[in-house]
Amino acid sequence: MEVLIAGAVAAAAMLFLILKFGKLRRILAFDKWIDIFVTLGVGIMFFGTFSGMMVAVTAGCIVSAFLYFAKKLVGCDKLTWKGWKPDIEPWEPTVAKYVKWRAKCTSTTLRSS
Repeated sequence: MEVLIAGAVAAAAMLFLILKFGKLRRILAFDKWIDIFVTLGVGIMFFGTFSGMMVAVTAGCIVSAFLYFAKKLVGCDKLTWKGWKPDIEPWEPTVAKYVKWRAKCTSTTLRSS
């Protein structure tokens, strides 16, 4: 249990440092590199014991999951020669799609009667 708590604290610390860089959509353009460097950095910090390496692996998994889901939910911007351009648009939640569909169905049903 201590390994999970220490991993969560280390992941939270790394995520707070990452988020200080600026806009989340721009940070997420480099999610793979951030994931690699955070996992290696935490691994180097906790090198020496088995439990330390398990903390590093746990923190790396938490950071990786956060970056993956943040990129899917928020989307990301891509850096080009002409500046930042939208690259990946965020997921539209299934509930929002259902509510739009349901509202459209009820409004057409009300109009026809």
